[in-house]
Amino acid sequence: MRPPAGLFQALVKASLVFLSLLPPARSAGASCPRNVTAEFRVECGYLGIQPDECNARDCCWRPDASGSGLPWCVRATDVGQPGCPVVQQGGVRDTAEDYISEHECRARDCCWIPSTTRSSPWCVYKRPLPCLGYDLAFSASKSPRHIVSEVTAQEPRCNVHGQDYKTLTVDVWFQTEQRARVRVRPRDRRNHIDVNSRADTPRKRHEGFVVDSQRKQTEDDLVDTSWEIPSSIVPDGMDGMETPLMPEDLQYEVKFTSHPFSFSVYRKGSSTPLFSTSNPDYPLVASPYFLQLATVLPSDAVIYGLGETVDSLRRNPDNTRQAFWARDAPSPVKENVYGVHPFYMEIQDGKAHGVFLRSSHPTDVILRSGSLVYRSNSEVLDLYFFVGPTPQDVVSQYLDLVGRPAMPPYWALGYMQSRYGFPSIAAARSVVSSFRDHQLPLDVLFLDIDYMSEYRDFTFDPIRFPLSDVRALLDEMHSRGQRVVVILDPGIKVEQGYKSYEEGVKAGCFIRNADGTAIEIGLVWPGYTAYPDWFHPNATSWWTREVRGLLEMAEVDGLWIDMNEPANFCSGSCFQNPVIKSPRRIGSDDDTQAVPPSSSSSPHYRVNNAGRNADLSEKTASVDALHYGGIREFNAHSLYGHMEAIATRKALTDIRPNMRPFILTRSSFSGTGSHAAHWLGDNWSTFQSMQQSISGVLNFQLFGIPMVGPDICGFLGEASEELCARWMEVGAFFPFSRNHNTIEAKDQEPFRWEVVAEASRRAMSIRYKLMPLYYTLLHFASKEGHFVLRALAWSYQEDPETYGIERQFLIGDSVLVSPVLEEHAREVVAYFPRGLWYDLATFEVLLSGISENALHRERADLTNGSGQWVRLLADILTIPLHVRGGAIIPQFFIPHQSVETAAQLLNRGEYSILVALDLDGKANGWLYVDDGESLHVDQGSMTEVYIECTIGKCVWKGTFCENSKPIVVREVSVLGLGCPEGGILNKPQTVTVAGMNINEGPLQSTPHWEWSESSRSGTLESCGGRSLRLVGLQINGLQEFSVTWK
Repeated sequence: MRPPAGLFQALVKASLVFLSLLPPARSAGASCPRNVTAEFRVECGYLGIQPDECNARDCCWRPDASGSGLPWCVRATDVGQPGCPVVQQGGVRDTAEDYISEHECRARDCCWIPSTTRSSPWCVYKRPLPCLGYDLAFSASKSPRHIVSEVTAQEPRCNVHGQDYKTLTVDVWFQTEQRARVRVRPRDRRNHIDVNSRADTPRKRHEGFVVDSQRKQTEDDLVDTSWEIPSSIVPDGMDGMETPLMPEDLQYEVKFTSHPFSFSVYRKGSSTPLFSTSNPDYPLVASPYFLQLATVLPSDAVIYGLGETVDSLRRNPDNTRQAFWARDAPSPVKENVYGVHPFYMEIQDGKAHGVFLRSSHPTDVILRSGSLVYRSNSEVLDLYFFVGPTPQDVVSQYLDLVGRPAMPPYWALGYMQSRYGFPSIAAARSVVSSFRDHQLPLDVLFLDIDYMSEYRDFTFDPIRFPLSDVRALLDEMHSRGQRVVVILDPGIKVEQGYKSYEEGVKAGCFIRNADGTAIEIGLVWPGYTAYPDWFHPNATSWWTREVRGLLEMAEVDGLWIDMNEPANFCSGSCFQNPVIKSPRRIGSDDDTQAVPPSSSSSPHYRVNNAGRNADLSEKTASVDALHYGGIREFNAHSLYGHMEAIATRKALTDIRPNMRPFILTRSSFSGTGSHAAHWLGDNWSTFQSMQQSISGVLNFQLFGIPMVGPDICGFLGEASEELCARWMEVGAFFPFSRNHNTIEAKDQEPFRWEVVAEASRRAMSIRYKLMPLYYTLLHFASKEGHFVLRALAWSYQEDPETYGIERQFLIGDSVLVSPVLEEHAREVVAYFPRGLWYDLATFEVLLSGISENALHRERADLTNGSGQWVRLLADILTIPLHVRGGAIIPQFFIPHQSVETAAQLLNRGEYSILVALDLDGKANGWLYVDDGESLHVDQGSMTEVYIECTIGKCVWKGTFCENSKPIVVREVSVLGLGCPEGGILNKPQTVTVAGMNINEGPLQSTPHWEWSESSRSGTLESCGGRSLRLVGLQINGLQEFSVTWK
């Protein structure tokens, strides 16, 4: 009850003494504290409820004398009860499980503490847990690179989610000098099996279609609840373990504590652990379907990764609960979405390290109050540690394990246009023509499910997208260097007479229901559907045949695989599955009863799916569905999109053996970048979604899928002119750059608004010039696991000011992008790390964090210390871009506004080189060129150039292939000639290129050089105004040469 206002206030206050004497209500096991603070006054009644009715609800009657409108009938709470934490307002709690009922909470012997702060969990563990975990029983070296240990449970056991295992095995492998593996699992693991054999059953008929149920259970159908990902799907790093590795070469140490057992990973020579399970608040807990392991974190930990989610780039160390479970959801904030990447990178004391959990089981990772906690529905916790020490090192080491990114075809760097809702091939053709008419570049057209006949894969609608018209458009676009990509969903329509379905049934390669007697039925765009089972040995060959048939009908250039979480408009099977009997673990030392996964309520720990502990089968296949080999969807669900990407890449490389495939996937897992690109899924036409897209793109640089981007201008909702202009500007610098929206929204191609068209022309003209830089970065990503884009913290990890910056990013380590992301804004406040920066448009210099007096002192320490925040003007047509001093940027030479495609620019092969000298008068960079499309590129078919400049000279050297695409250097610009100590204060007298003197210009159509000098002579910034520009060149870049000036 809330106190009435006005004239009744005095009367109510006068009655408080009487009301407070009424007996408090109690719920079972809870209490009604005498004083209930505002945070714990959770409404249990309604306005006007009386004491008797409040008591009848098992609630607490606590009138409030403050007159502040707080409820009087409030929920009972365990605050102050023995073992229950005293939680201050806004304090952090250790959740037993969010979105759990009071009855379930108490059944687990946890504390029920309702709170008006809904972000705080209501069901929390007692503190401390009445257990200590495990003790070390013994430890022995099985080989110089492998230590095996056993740990035994201390009594009493924790038993927070079932009875804990008595004995665990802990394996430690020293896999490389920079990578260690630690695996925790029950000793003598055995299969959990459904021992009921099944007799043949008749064929069943559902809703007019037939499913095959004539199948007996075999040994391959037995359920292994300790299932681990096969190394053929995600590598485990065990290849080459027989090769000796000297202990002194290791850059880390792994140490054990005996009582209670814990392990810690250290960087060699350091006393600060990178990962330590010596955390008294979180003992090691291991029982069927629940495994908990935690590490200690610094109080203000700097952590990136743990995806896929829409959240801040730097994860909140005090309030994060991230579920690892692939889920179709339109970009909700702080929830699990399409992919699973259980990898994080942490920066401590200016050095980085990484941790990877190799598991596809439902898992939570929780960051709270100086701890990072894994809680998994698995019986195995398989962790990998990467010691860095730079962010680039960490990611390279991680990708050395899971797989480096696949190299995309060159045309994939061009701008792409898509939409869901093209009514016909004529409408698509009109969009392509409009780009050309408006002098806007377009390299790739995407066709969504509109092109299909009744949304069935591998078909074309004969009326709206007749094959003759589709082929004609393909021919036209191919003649101009443009490409077409079409969508495929994994859901195959269940329909007699539909070839793809019938062939899949014959091959036996669809996921089956819980008892294996019928095909698992989902519901997506074409209606009732079957899901390919990528574990089945026939699945890839069947998929390849279907893809081949599609390409024979129309020579499209790439495939876009969507809805592959897999998505489902039902939650679980669209037809009720038989109930799985609870299997029993056979022969374990404590005969623990195993609890099978279930799409209904089940007693095992429920991960934070959808941010509310949602049923794991929600909007996807049933977790009880059965894959080939007896693998439950519960175990392998999050691998589905990853495995489809593997199968699709295999199909395309079989069909086109030496053509680099382009595959775009929505769902992904660790290692998917070796097979496909990714887009961020269904986002929104809002400024907030545009801002969040930067964090999303940067996260996937960590995850090894650098070819990534959002739906530019937003997929859901209506984009405004200003939003689309700003998004086209920032989207121009994402590696994957595509505008896409939904059928319900208005058209949002950039030519629909003149302001957006002009903003797009300007931004895209820069992107197309920078394509050689992007392609070179992608080459080193594929070859060595390098970043393509970087957060500032990943290049300047010793500068704490960069740790939380998520509205700027770097292209490689060279170009700083500072977009405007606020509505109506015409300026942006950008951070510049300490050093020298050049405006890419004007070449004006900015010296960040360096004073006049310090300009010529201690320049070797420029990467240490803070930079500065700078206010930059940026009208609606401008995105601020700056080049780092010390970088060399290879660019395409595009002297005039052009709509040339990426392929045409590569074939023309004309380049300009931008040299941005640092304060020491030095700069370096790379250029990589191949034919842009071959799958297998060796030393004899590519050119890799290293460009190095010092005061007075630039050298072009490397590995050259005369048969590769042409490289003609047309222009060289050298910036910052007055900045270095001893730099040029006056224009040079002699300039040579490839050994030939060239004259000062301007001269028409002949090689010459031009000198420019800032009018602000004597100022700190004036050094950047002294630049040398060599124009009219025709230098063969397929051989060494140099440029000198004196």
